[in-house]
Amino acid sequence: GTDTLAKLSLLPSDIIIDNQIWKIRDQVRIKFDNNRTLIEGFELSSDKQLIAVNGSISSAEADQLKIVIGDLKMTSLSQLTKGFGVNLNGTMNGTANLSALLGTPKIQSDVTIDSLKYNQTDIGDLKIASTYNNFTSKIDVDAIIFKNGGKTMDVKGNVDLKSDQNNLDLNVILDKTELILFEPFVKTLVSKLKGQISTDLKVTGKF
Repeated sequence: GTDTLAKLSLLPSDIIIDNQIWKIRDQVRIKFDNNRTLIEGFELSSDKQLIAVNGSISSAEADQLKIVIGDLKMTSLSQLTKGFGVNLNGTMNGTANLSALLGTPKIQSDVTIDSLKYNQTDIGDLKIASTYNNFTSKIDVDAIIFKNGGKTMDVKGNVDLKSDQNNLDLNVILDKTELILFEPFVKTLVSKLKGQISTDLKVTGKF
């Protein structure tokens, strides 16, 4: 058959994001082979912060792209959040595995945010595991917040991206959860929420 292999190498370079210098490491290799893209050794770093990408992009389920996030300061995302009136603090670590991105994609991710602060309010340590499967068009979610040695929030269920009737099917347990977390959802009604809430909820409906 015809050889369609092409290779691209990225030179070391610096990127400035929100007044931080991020470096792209040397020896990054990107290969294009028929309908498959292979990425090797992509790393974007700033001090101890790291975003790494390795793997393959294609329509085949066996081809996976892995993204690793290490010690990412939430303040580094301020350009994305400040327009919504949100200031985040904390440190993010996690991985995401993406397969068959050009076909029927499946995405699995595990993320933790330690010492999360939302607009200067201490939230706790957040752990989120999620899976997206294009066969069902649903995102399975399992999210937990720990604070002062106890579990203050537990969310389990799924989000249906295709349904036009009922997208949400979530079981939510709140135990002294900081109210400010819900401010984005009710900001047209109230603002500057303070205090804590404890309750069990079944969340359904359309978003």
